[in-house]
Amino acid sequence: MIPVLRSGLQIREAADYVASYPFSVHVLQVGNADAIYLHTQQADILIDGGTYDCGPVICQYLQRRNVTKLDLVINTHADEDHFGGLPAVLEQFPVEEYWCTTLTVEDKLGRYQEVSRILEEKKIPVYTPKVGEWKNFDALSLRVLGPTDTTRQDSNNRSLVLRACYQQTSLLLMGDAEKEEENDLLATWAQPALQADLIKIGHHGSRFSSTEEWLQAVSPQGALISGQGDYPYKEVLDRLHDLHVSTFTTEEEGTLVCGSDGLSWYIRTDNGTEAHFTHETTDY
Repeated sequence: MIPVLRSGLQIREAADYVASYPFSVHVLQVGNADAIYLHTQQADILIDGGTYDCGPVICQYLQRRNVTKLDLVINTHADEDHFGGLPAVLEQFPVEEYWCTTLTVEDKLGRYQEVSRILEEKKIPVYTPKVGEWKNFDALSLRVLGPTDTTRQDSNNRSLVLRACYQQTSLLLMGDAEKEEENDLLATWAQPALQADLIKIGHHGSRFSSTEEWLQAVSPQGALISGQGDYPYKEVLDRLHDLHVSTFTTEEEGTLVCGSDGLSWYIRTDNGTEAHFTHETTDY
């Protein structure tokens, strides 16, 4: 039976398409929220957990991928559409390490306390990585590019921004970072550190994210967007179109699954859309 989240949203088995690839990225269809699963032969990583009602479905998705433990869980920032489902995940799977951005007093109050309680009860190591740090899982490396300013009150612009590299292929994960953080990233990093084959667009395709200058610096071939309803905004889709970036949205396509062999990306969506990206060319 296909699990249904709400309003007809579904998580299907597009993941079977990339089962043979040594690295895969799964942008789950979780409404206007984020839940992204990274898999290699050496590690299973979850980035964000959608809203509260998404927790059981995310757990079921991981179980179908034969996940028995998570080597790393990352919460990019303390908004409920990014941490809501994490309590269910933390309760069900052993977790080796948990990353989160710098939290304010306000972040630690409210429903995030449930995440903190489970982390403490299960004695899961919690770490706030610094800009420039790396973590390697054999051929996969995660590099922290942001947030460049951890004192901002705006939680979106304190999102952890990560660049995942598997051999020659790369993916930029933006959390909910908006224009302010994009500008600071441009000022902080030389362009090669920002470039990526694929980008998970910031803030679900909000009009406050993904400026033309930023997208030109990243120079992606493909854009992945997790959004619903008003998201992604037409302005963002138009910018991506004008820059000839192939765009995939969870609302239109369902779960987005990307497999890498270290040289190229192979994408399959729930509705059967397929795409192939290399460093030199794009083939649809």
